[in-house]
Amino acid sequence: MAADEKTCLAIELINGGTELAGSVIGGAIGSVGGPGGIVGGEAAGVAATRVLRRVGAEVHQRLLAPRQRVRVGAAYAFAADAISAQLVAGYRPRTDGFFEDDPTGRSPADELLEGVLSAAADAYEERKVRFLGWLYASLAFADDVSRPYANLMISQAEHLRFRQLCVLAILGERDDTTRVATAAGDDPAQELRFSDDLGLEVDELERFGLVGGGARGDTYKRGGATFVDAGSLSISQLNLTGPGERLFELMNLGRIAHEARLALLDELVPTVSPE
Repeated sequence: MAADEKTCLAIELINGGTELAGSVIGGAIGSVGGPGGIVGGEAAGVAATRVLRRVGAEVHQRLLAPRQRVRVGAAYAFAADAISAQLVAGYRPRTDGFFEDDPTGRSPADELLEGVLSAAADAYEERKVRFLGWLYASLAFADDVSRPYANLMISQAEHLRFRQLCVLAILGERDDTTRVATAAGDDPAQELRFSDDLGLEVDELERFGLVGGGARGDTYKRGGATFVDAGSLSISQLNLTGPGERLFELMNLGRIAHEARLALLDELVPTVSPE
């Protein structure tokens, strides 16, 4: 397939995501359709653009349901726009072979972009789509994240529900959890705790090694600083583990709307003080 044809197909894929991607469409098209790498001034910038065009063209030709095409186009647009923004800001894409083709003509960058777009296609919670795109854009600059670990992150991001991402955002930002931790004053019985159904979702985050009851950024250790029943735990006792903090950063979960975080906090159940 000629380079011009790949570019046209990639741009068509982006345009298909306009409903969800909105204002980032223009930047994404400029990233994919413009002279790749010139903004970044690096060969890796050219390589990043080449991967976007190649995988975008391939995915565009797949048989996708109409709503899947919207989600895939949006995730692709968020990824392309974020990569372009980082190049403009002077960040250098990774130079550890991430964009280098293997004998089959594919690179780790191809594999991971395909994985992110596949996850986006099935993301029926469409509020997740932008964060999947941002995850790929972050991985394109994160030299410290190996290919296997990047695949694990994509798998986790695909599996997690939006409400679970909100939990990670609350713990990562700490603004709302400060309010929660101090809401009860000196009465531990009034601390806000997870409801039964939300507790099940937080338990799953613990099983994924993303949250625990230890210090923030701790290495995940099952049976150590973690817990089993989140329904009995106050949110003020919960922290991101090291892997949880990294996923929070790479998915840009701090950009989850404040209103969405507050809606989750409203589901926390205060225990009743004994009279």
